[in-house]
Amino acid sequence: MRPTLFTNATPQLRIAQEQVFGPFLTAIRFKDEDDAQRIANDVAYGLTGHVWTNDLTRALRVSDRLEAGMICVNSENVRHLPTPFGGVKNSGIGRNGGDCICLRALEKRGHHCMILRQADAGSVGVLGFKVWSEADLDLAAHWFAGRGLPVAWVERPFMGRVLATRDPWGVPLEFHAAMDRLAPIHQQYSLYHGVKPLRIDHFNLFSANVDAAVAFYGDMGFRLTEYTADAGTGRIWAAWMHRKGGVHDMALTNGTGPRLHHTAFWVATPLNIIDLLDLMATSGYLANIERGPGRHGISNAFFLYICDQDGHRTEIYCSD
Repeated sequence: MRPTLFTNATPQLRIAQEQVFGPFLTAIRFKDEDDAQRIANDVAYGLTGHVWTNDLTRALRVSDRLEAGMICVNSENVRHLPTPFGGVKNSGIGRNGGDCICLRALEKRGHHCMILRQADAGSVGVLGFKVWSEADLDLAAHWFAGRGLPVAWVERPFMGRVLATRDPWGVPLEFHAAMDRLAPIHQQYSLYHGVKPLRIDHFNLFSANVDAAVAFYGDMGFRLTEYTADAGTGRIWAAWMHRKGGVHDMALTNGTGPRLHHTAFWVATPLNIIDLLDLMATSGYLANIERGPGRHGISNAFFLYICDQDGHRTEIYCSD
């Protein structure tokens, strides 16, 4: 293709909506800054955006409103290679490069719901929860400090203030009220692949004293959904607790701990799990299927346990 400049284009043209791989530039007239912003964001892609201006304040304002994974101001696409990079919308989910990957489930509006960090061995860094407001974050700090547990404010990318603490048995916990919000993708069905995970459903923790753990998390604000107890001693050996109104957000099971048994992602129907089994069985991941499919628990939920190459267990969960 010869270098081409297409002038007087309109936003509805295909060349203005899709990526053209070649020396090709589409020029679209705009009325003002807001109109230019609307035109730039009214596409299905968002890998890189470029802002050219002599006004630094405008550059920062426009960059903040552009829906793109990378923004360049008065320059070509120049970046520090070890820095994570990636796009948004149909240009990708998460980031590549660097020492971590941010993952976002399909119904998630926040920037991420899971972070994978490069390390020498597989381990769990922290379990994170969102609170309603900044005031609730301060109340949480006061609540944990009042129980003699460590409290610290830490910096996390794409998030506001983050409270770092732990439970009495050493499970690391973090709480936040604000996270960068991304454009919704739950109706962008071209992004639906594999098992089509919609959101994180729950964590499952092993606990050496489930009764005490239920009391602690109950005082924190979790509500008991259901439990099973030893008929002879009356001691609880498994409990399911919730905050958001589902079957459970936290499961506590008797065992050597503290230890995370699994993180569960929710899917819409059992067919999502069957599709994933077919995919794993024919793409070299048969050995990563650990248990299931089947039904278990008092809720009789349809489930599948899978393990990644580092031994992290994920439950694919359908509360049908």
